[in-house]
Amino acid sequence: MRLFLVLLNLMYVIYAGLAVARAESKEIKNSIDLSACSLTSAQVFEYPVKGLPYASQLLSMSSSYGWDGAVSTLSVKDNVVQTTGTISMYLRDTFSEDWGTLAIPVCHDSFIPANQNGGNVTVTNGEVSVGVGGIDYLGGYHTIGGLAWRYVSAQTLIDAGFREGDEVTVKIKNSTKAPYSSYTGWGKLIKRAQGVPTLVLTFDDGGTGPWEQLDYSRDKGIKGTIFYPWDYEGRNNKMTVEQLQDMKEAGWDIELNGTGDDSSMTLAPTAKKAVSSLLEGRAWLAKNGLNDNAQFFAYPNGNYDSYSRAVVRSDISGQTGSTVVKTKSVSGIKVGMVAEGRSFPKGTRVVKVNKRKKRVVLDHASRGVGRGGEPIDQPNKYMTFTDDSSEFFTWKLQKRLKQAGFKIGRTTRPNTMYSRYCVGDYGLVAPSRGSVLKSGDDPVERIEYWIDEVQKAGTTTVLYFHDITGSQDGINTSINTYQMWIDKLAEARDEGKIEVLTMKEWYDRDCGSGES
Repeated sequence: MRLFLVLLNLMYVIYAGLAVARAESKEIKNSIDLSACSLTSAQVFEYPVKGLPYASQLLSMSSSYGWDGAVSTLSVKDNVVQTTGTISMYLRDTFSEDWGTLAIPVCHDSFIPANQNGGNVTVTNGEVSVGVGGIDYLGGYHTIGGLAWRYVSAQTLIDAGFREGDEVTVKIKNSTKAPYSSYTGWGKLIKRAQGVPTLVLTFDDGGTGPWEQLDYSRDKGIKGTIFYPWDYEGRNNKMTVEQLQDMKEAGWDIELNGTGDDSSMTLAPTAKKAVSSLLEGRAWLAKNGLNDNAQFFAYPNGNYDSYSRAVVRSDISGQTGSTVVKTKSVSGIKVGMVAEGRSFPKGTRVVKVNKRKKRVVLDHASRGVGRGGEPIDQPNKYMTFTDDSSEFFTWKLQKRLKQAGFKIGRTTRPNTMYSRYCVGDYGLVAPSRGSVLKSGDDPVERIEYWIDEVQKAGTTTVLYFHDITGSQDGINTSINTYQMWIDKLAEARDEGKIEVLTMKEWYDRDCGSGES
């Protein structure tokens, strides 16, 4: 009897384990994991936003078969195509408006922004060529975790001269000189990848303008997001807790300014201190019944990192398998710096600098293959040496913010954002469009451009405002301009052209629940 019970218990454990495994498998299948550069076939066909067309694979960029004209060896590693030359392939599908938006995940093996500027994808019909990735921000500059997106809308191709039925060729090119140290990997080229055209209104600094215009916004059915500097409570011309509660009751999202006093986060003594301060703000919002778990914030003044420029050397020489490289000048190169070169493993650092002999000793030896898998018979002559000791060096602050449960950090970098498959870690440096009008700017053209931009490519644009005042005053928006913009947004929304959401509504739609 005892043996029977033991066996019965063992069978139950095995069954429970299989049930958990099945549940985990189902969960993975139904999620979009952008931790790697490529998307699996199952993920390509996901459509997390209700009402979007099925996306489909137009070309497996990770396949080494069928490519033509490679200048140097093509390598496939971890389902990502890597090359230091130029290759091309005819698409099986002829061009059609049905392509919607073409999108491709891009990854870099370097976190250093200066080393993320190499490589591009273009499509051509034989007469004109258009880059997949016209938006620089999502094309590799200042990516977080090395991952970004590139995309182009079918309408952009039509405007450039593409016509229905055109034979199309895709070309990939990575420069052998730039980036000096990393390679660019490309995932699957996806068609019908567009998201929902969306605008998110955000307001910085806690001015009373949004509250004073609340009735007008509410009548038009428009809501926004407030990034509030919690130390401003009680100051003149700043919203009170009661006014913020009015905004919340009207459906607005109350989130955090990056610091309580609107100073740059990068001025904190450490990245840890910057995050702990933001957590104090989160507690303040919860205490006042404004937000139980704030996960979104704005970087004051748009500052989100701090680092010195890399020391670039284009005359490096040495032997494969050696830890020693030579250069005409070792000026600026210091012990402890990150040393990046195609033939050196990632994470290599400087351990010794000989100024007299102009030699640099590294803690890793050069290899016979580059980071893209291409054969190299000598260390690449291009290298960068970077001091990453700053507390706010690229990704250090964002890594701590992620660990603390923050999802979106809005910058003032001007751009729109591709978010159908969620924004991933690069949402921690989310771009935006500013409402500042300079002399000669046409406010009507400005709002029409914002609407047209997101509608054409199926992207999300975060707009940032400061206060709303009686007249156009520097960074502040006049009441007349603001109301005209609200009218235009409501009209475009009612015509089904765009959606206007709060930060949390947008994040929940494209990334799942904002709750931790």
